[in-house]
Amino acid sequence: MDSYERSVTLLRFCRGHKKLSVSMFRERGISSGQPPILDYLSRNSGCIQNDLSRYCHLEPATITSILTTMERDGLIERRASPTDRRVWLIYLTDAGRALYDSMQDASARVADICFDGFTESESEQILVYLKRITDNIRRVNGGCCRDESQAEQK
Repeated sequence: MDSYERSVTLLRFCRGHKKLSVSMFRERGISSGQPPILDYLSRNSGCIQNDLSRYCHLEPATITSILTTMERDGLIERRASPTDRRVWLIYLTDAGRALYDSMQDASARVADICFDGFTESESEQILVYLKRITDNIRRVNGGCCRDESQAEQK
């Protein structure tokens, strides 16, 4: 397989994975911008909006729009910072945590579909290769791919 065919195969995988994920999320009432926010807030509840913007690689205005919808839907709440009146801290509500749990279930189902027919060892090896590919892309794109270690930073 030449470089072009490898690239097309990766593109098909990415598109197929995204389409399947979006479909499963939509069935659970999760909109397209919410998964990375739910993911980050599940580990960093009480963060500031700039943290979310950096983690999600989205403009602050885009994050504001998504958060406004999530707040209206009862998924998050914003509380004034006790140390800085200009800053709002963002927290997942119980409904937001339930939606996060539903998102995890959907993600697990997508993984089950993707790895159907592979042994555990093969699945783990594929993930090692995909992480290496992601690292290569991150290196060239200046860090545009989300990294789990960023989610741990507060």
